[in-house]
Amino acid sequence: MTRRALALLLVSACAAPDAGESPSFGEVGEARAKLAEWRDMDRAELVEFLKERLAAFDARVAEERAAFRALPADPDDVEWVRQNLAHMVAIDQLGRSELMMPLAGLRGASLTGDEMATTFAVTSRLSAVDAANTAALKLLLERHGWIDVSTFGAEADGDAFLIAQHADADRDFQRAVLAVLEERVASGETKPSNYAYLYDRVAVAEKRPQRYGTQGRCTGEGRWEPFELEDPERVDELRASVGLPTLAEYVALASTLCP
Repeated sequence: MTRRALALLLVSACAAPDAGESPSFGEVGEARAKLAEWRDMDRAELVEFLKERLAAFDARVAEERAAFRALPADPDDVEWVRQNLAHMVAIDQLGRSELMMPLAGLRGASLTGDEMATTFAVTSRLSAVDAANTAALKLLLERHGWIDVSTFGAEADGDAFLIAQHADADRDFQRAVLAVLEERVASGETKPSNYAYLYDRVAVAEKRPQRYGTQGRCTGEGRWEPFELEDPERVDELRASVGLPTLAEYVALASTLCP
């Protein structure tokens, strides 16, 4: 189980719309416990909590970026590429765990002026991180085509995929990556589930039925449902073909994250 797998599930369950490995019930339970803790705060407390998290986030990001810039840059060096991708994912995950999840506590009601300002500050930070990561990944892919498993390893392949999966502000880029991943799946140079997750994300963004049932939303307390499927009768067969568990198993995990 990787943090990457849990991240995909968190985004799908906690944000609408939103690997191959599925997080365990224990790990998802920990994430749900944190969400419940934030939900128990009153809205004023949550706003102050988020303001503190924003300041801490800014400091951590500045520290992470300074440390990475201190490394000798060589985009042709395999280890530097791996470190670059790991650096991007670290910042991506910091924002989603420290800011996106608690922000869910401000949904479901009209926002006050302070709540609107805090929500804007959080979403702006996350958008800025995604934009910077997307630009950096584009430069790497211009040079290397894809972060092939045989050259860079499975972890770097997964890191590159996660950055592309979160590049929602650049759908053309996501479509281009999807075409690359389709080729790389055939040659064994990327994980099949990477293609599945991005296929569904692009399909949902284009208001088309998804194929693998990875994208959905919370429809009530403890209840998550996938968006429309291309072929509901064959969805488990399709999921198995890319190494994903059954849709029922996935729904059960995602539902534990719905407050």
